[in-house]
Amino acid sequence: MGNAHGLSNGGVFGGWGSSPHISEFSRSGELVYDATLPVGTYRAYLGAWP
Repeated sequence: MGNAHGLSNGGVFGGWGSSPHISEFSRSGELVYDATLPVGTYRAYLGAWP
């Protein structure tokens, strides 16, 4: 269980379900960002940080 959604730049962002990670991949498939969370999440969303 997890989620992924396409970004306007052609990349993909998603959460890894019960594994506590969120990741962003570039259009070419390169890992751009990966974070470890205290607990897993089945829904991760990318938004502007205030």
